Amino acid sequence: KTPLPLVSKTRVSHDTQRYRFALTPSSNDNIDNAIADKEKNPPLPASSRNMLGISTCSCILVSSPNDPSIVRPYTPISNRNEKGTFELLVKTYPKGLMG
Repeated sequence: KTPLPLVSKTRVSHDTQRYRFALTPSSNDNIDNAIADKEKNPPLPASSRNMLGISTCSCILVSSPNDPSIVRPYTPISNRNEKGTFELLVKTYPKGLMG
């Protein structure tokens, strides 16, 4: 698990928010270490650091800040080569467990 700083939160509709998170040097190290097969998926080169760099249709597992045992997959909506940040679009449900 890699905690990432929340940069901004923007309301898109009454039940949907856009969350922008910062990528830090330590978060890239943890992302690199999480890749199962480094021969097929080598770590990002230094020039590409602080980019999420995941493939299309990949998801990020996000844990609830209130209960780390609650985990949900989200697909980033930002460009995979965006440096320093990434964005998630999240719908909030009235009785949802993520808060």
